Amino acid sequence: MKKKLFLFLLLLTTCVTTLSGCWDYVELEDVSIVTGFAVDKNEKGEYLLTVEIVDVSQEEKEAKINAQLLESSGSTLLDAIRNAFKTTAPVLYWGHAEIIIFSQEVAREGIIDIIDFVHRSPKLRTNIRLLVSREKTAKEILESASITTNIRSFEIREMIELHSKFLKVPDVQMYEFINDLSAEGISPVLAAVRLIEVEGKKTSQLSGTAVFKKDKFIGFLDEEETKFLHFVKENCKGGIIVVEDGSEEMKTSIDISKSKVKLKPMYTGNKLIMNIRVRIEGTLDEYRTKNNYYYSSDDITALEKKAEEQLAEDIRRAIRKLQEDFNADILGFGSTVKAEMPKLWKKIGNQWDDMFKNIDVNVEILMDIYNSGLLYKKIKVGD
Repeated sequence: MKKKLFLFLLLLTTCVTTLSGCWDYVELEDVSIVTGFAVDKNEKGEYLLTVEIVDVSQEEKEAKINAQLLESSGSTLLDAIRNAFKTTAPVLYWGHAEIIIFSQEVAREGIIDIIDFVHRSPKLRTNIRLLVSREKTAKEILESASITTNIRSFEIREMIELHSKFLKVPDVQMYEFINDLSAEGISPVLAAVRLIEVEGKKTSQLSGTAVFKKDKFIGFLDEEETKFLHFVKENCKGGIIVVEDGSEEMKTSIDISKSKVKLKPMYTGNKLIMNIRVRIEGTLDEYRTKNNYYYSSDDITALEKKAEEQLAEDIRRAIRKLQEDFNADILGFGSTVKAEMPKLWKKIGNQWDDMFKNIDVNVEILMDIYNSGLLYKKIKVGD
């Protein structure tokens, strides 16, 4: 992390001192680097902007990074940003903003105007990460304690990159949200974030998925539901499946090496059916058995079947929640129908909201557990 911070500082210094291509030359001490910001509403109904900034100073030839928060408000996001200039250095550099966090209040009202403004701004990158706070406000997340670095936005960005590999949160950059928002037959999602307490301090933790209907937030999926739906949404590398066999003594963790999903829509008798097949390869990670032996080859076959049945039911349950609670097609079933059955889509596309919640879904899981060396005794602890 320290090495990354050093490189980050070096990059900032280079960018700021060579801004002649965009701005006139500015002194380093006259620039505040925006690393991320949170968007809330205040009591007047105005946008409340909380911006994390980094002041870069040179002291005794050693570069130091100090992050701080500033707040501003305005009737529009642009007003709030303009007002932020009144409380900080003459220049705010937005080119290294890593995250935008929305409060639930702001997200429920719709974020299209904010996204459109940010997307059109030449000073903000389109790969900025977007999140929704599970707390009352978004600024609480930026105000929370950092664990690995004092730059909160930087830390949250790295958390997203790490946790998305374990399928616990979606890693959604702004351009991806815009693509899903603009496409037919799919609803967009963002990562969700909440507060937890660690050693008496409040810090943030990524926490599942924020589901959207068009540009409006409608609810959350937890981490397990997010993981199950990941297998349907895209091919995966990484993640853990815990297989239970009715008791605490019988649990097995399967480390996913890779998975491949195939969606195949069918339309028969005026009924749309989505067939889902997921092929998964993995290895045993943690296991508990009734005896002191690793699984035999027969045990592995039985475990694969058990894992297939359990994961298929978990996926079906998560899809039912999308249909019954949200009526939001975050898996892109509609996009699949449009691509594979274009004539049918022309007939039903404008009725997709009504059709999605009534689709019959078949889920087939094909599990292959390999390379486990499982015919040896466990290590025993002596008396």
